[in-house]
Amino acid sequence: MIYKFYLLSTLLFFNIVNTAYADNSAYGDLVSEHVYHLTKGDIHFATTSNKIFKQPNEYIFVIESNTSGIFKIKKDHRIEVSRYESKSINPSYYKFYRNKKDKLEIIETFFNKDNSVIMTTHSINNVVKNIEHEKMRHIQDRLSVQIDYQKKLNEGKYSQDYRIIDKGRLREYQFRHVGEEEIETIFGKTNAVVIHKLIKNNKRNTLTWYAIDYGFIPVKIEQYRKNSLKFTVTLEEVKK
Repeated sequence: MIYKFYLLSTLLFFNIVNTAYADNSAYGDLVSEHVYHLTKGDIHFATTSNKIFKQPNEYIFVIESNTSGIFKIKKDHRIEVSRYESKSINPSYYKFYRNKKDKLEIIETFFNKDNSVIMTTHSINNVVKNIEHEKMRHIQDRLSVQIDYQKKLNEGKYSQDYRIIDKGRLREYQFRHVGEEEIETIFGKTNAVVIHKLIKNNKRNTLTWYAIDYGFIPVKIEQYRKNSLKFTVTLEEVKK
């Protein structure tokens, strides 16, 4: 019953999310847009765009990824959407969409206004599973945590711990300060703070270089599985 009530109260936004894949203007006014390339060695295999849109009392963060170059044959289209309050970064809705060959996966997480999580629905080829979560305060989703952490970096608070609903699973993210480094980016020589993100009881971890003089936007990310580098993400273009 709680889920049905919440679904009715936010149905309009879901319609916007579903139609906005073709028309991003449905999300609101575009605030920023950054384009990243994903590479393994010298091979560019995917491109990602990060967009933030503003509505009257909230923001919508959209990440869209597609395979690139020869890898376009291996169709893999992903979209993540987070809707969060503009004053305090509290998520109200999260969606993960992935269309890979003959598999369509959609994950949606619904949050209460007090920043507690209600429920996640997980659908694979229209077979739906509902996941009810214990009521927990101060929860972020996979996208809203990125915005909140950049805010913390601007405040000089580098080491942070978060509880995240990560595609329907409760995860604990740990951000730890590694140091500072000057690297070459699209901005030229760039002063960056290097942060190590760990996920408790998970083999995945990342190193991220945040540009100190450019609002701490990520300019380089290295994704690891244990100590093995899986791929690198590099900022290629700032469109807005």
